[in-house]
Amino acid sequence: MPEYMESSAIPMQANYSPPSFLLKYRSSKTFITTVVSVAAFTDVAVYALIIPVSPFALSIRAGVPEDRVQYWVAGLLAIFGGASVLGCFVSGCFAGRRNARRVLYLGGVATLFGSTASLCFGTTLWMFLLGRALQGFSCGITWAVGLVIVADCVGQQEIGKVMGIVSMTIPLAMLFAPTLGGILYERQGYSAVMAVMFALAGVDLLLRIAMIEKSDAAQWLEPIARETLDVELAPELADRDVLPLFVKQVFGWNALKAGLSFIPLLVPCVLIDPIAGFLSDKHGSRLLAGGGFILTIPCLISLRFVTHDSPHQIGLLMGLLVLNGLALAFILPCLMADISRAVESQGRTDGTNGSTGVYAQAYGLFACSQAVGMLLLPLFAAMLEERYGWSDKEKEKSLAVVSTR
Repeated sequence: MPEYMESSAIPMQANYSPPSFLLKYRSSKTFITTVVSVAAFTDVAVYALIIPVSPFALSIRAGVPEDRVQYWVAGLLAIFGGASVLGCFVSGCFAGRRNARRVLYLGGVATLFGSTASLCFGTTLWMFLLGRALQGFSCGITWAVGLVIVADCVGQQEIGKVMGIVSMTIPLAMLFAPTLGGILYERQGYSAVMAVMFALAGVDLLLRIAMIEKSDAAQWLEPIARETLDVELAPELADRDVLPLFVKQVFGWNALKAGLSFIPLLVPCVLIDPIAGFLSDKHGSRLLAGGGFILTIPCLISLRFVTHDSPHQIGLLMGLLVLNGLALAFILPCLMADISRAVESQGRTDGTNGSTGVYAQAYGLFACSQAVGMLLLPLFAAMLEERYGWSDKEKEKSLAVVSTR
């Protein structure tokens, strides 16, 4: 054999690796969207499963006095938000590097296991705080890195539709998880809630391992041309931990009924999020998201009229929660899609890490801003709740919506 043929054959043999098992399906747009959606669902579900349980667990397991439960419920959410900020910051810095992105994504679910273990075996306040902090860090990584992965494999013409599907998993998890957590706690106890959290994290881990990103599969597949906020959730995030405590104090509801109180708020989001994403692809996001913000103002202000226990007051609360859910459904998917469009329209896809690096920074900032809202607003809401009651808290949230726009 000629010498030049021998020298050229060696590197080909050394560099060649066979394609991964079921590569076509594991790197498909549908499977990647499914994995990211399940990951987002799992993080929010694990967070939300113990929302109706937290007031009871803090007093029974951690020994927190009843008059300090509101303070520490808000404190747990604030710690979750602060850790999410850190997770989003780390993701924004490193998710643009494809080799680091997979490590971050798998590290996020590993952290989720650690947080669940801390909450499961914790009998002191500091272990509850540690569990929520690890949970927040995991959520920040999962959310920011997941959005980058989706934006990296979806074309601009359908980015809104896909982001609508991904964002739908948040209200979907918030719809089922608090209710399930309340049922399990009332009938089977605290350990049953933790078992479901571990099971969800296990399924999430298997899917993340199975997924192969488009960029990693490109060496085997044909080249594919890619055409590819801050406090908008703060009122909803404040309600997530304040609402169970409110219905417990005003209506005398237990953990099961407190979990069921999320249904009217979140069903509209589950049904409308994909539609809102589809409409943003066709007509843009400004009118849809702006209309959603405007509608939240009277809806949030009207919550102040819920003051005592009666069938009429319960019906009023449920109706207002439905309207709030309708308004919120048009906000998140539109803003998520707009980030991708803004990156493309500004022509900033030639950064040091390529287009993925810019996407990582953009979605990292987006997730960071959400986490800042989760950090600050619950503390402010809890302070107003303790000093002035429910009515002033609703006025404060409405002012937050107006001022941040």
